[in-house]
Amino acid sequence: MANFIEYVDKSLESFPQTKSLYEYRQKIIGEMTQRANELVSKGIKDDNVITQLIISEYPDLAADYGKAVGEKIKKKKTVRNIKGIAIAGVSYILVLVMTYLGVSFKMGNWDKSWLIMVFGLLLPALAGVVLAAVKKKGESKSFSAVSRVLLGASVAIGAVLLFLFLFFALSVSKAWIVFILAVPVALIADAAYSIITKQKFNLLTYMIYIPVCASLLYVALCLTGLLSWHPGWMLIVLSVVADLVIALADMFSKSKKNAEEE
Repeated sequence: MANFIEYVDKSLESFPQTKSLYEYRQKIIGEMTQRANELVSKGIKDDNVITQLIISEYPDLAADYGKAVGEKIKKKKTVRNIKGIAIAGVSYILVLVMTYLGVSFKMGNWDKSWLIMVFGLLLPALAGVVLAAVKKKGESKSFSAVSRVLLGASVAIGAVLLFLFLFFALSVSKAWIVFILAVPVALIADAAYSIITKQKFNLLTYMIYIPVCASLLYVALCLTGLLSWHPGWMLIVLSVVADLVIALADMFSKSKKNAEEE
């Protein structure tokens, strides 16, 4: 046991004498003592053999202690962050509710003031989803399915916010068209994300995106009166032509590359 104590003390002598160090020291000595008793019970009687064998199982106590301290600090930091986020969240909701009630009682516009609560809750959610999508972009070389879902969710939340503002705050009767436009916006965001992050993508997928976006854009523009139904349908035809041009260009590029390789 004296040999164990001497080895542990010498290995940890460079660290400041703290409660954490004392607890770690006692833990290691306890483990070594228990291990020594196990070896004795198995028939090993030589103290030197037992000591050397057990010490060999703890080759770098200083590094192990540093790692243990780091994990402990990280755990405390995580708990502290969770508490901070919880307190901030509760405080934010209280302020939001007080603002909603204050504006409602002061202005008397209860039919519109509820938008304060909706926007106050959805805007942080939108910001969180966008930040999560940005964070995920560098985690994998392949196009991340998680990022695509997050982008779609951010567009959906944004569409809901815009619809509520246009319909209830500005009384725009055709505000629901926002949801039609949300689909091409989501597809364009998906394609732009893959290009910006230099991800590999399936050309066929984006050839499908073009006519879908064109069709929905055509419907939305016609419903708002910004485009006539005829000859506005040419927008769809042009999207199909664009697909053919892209397909031919891709075939030409591949054939040229194969010829160069040969």
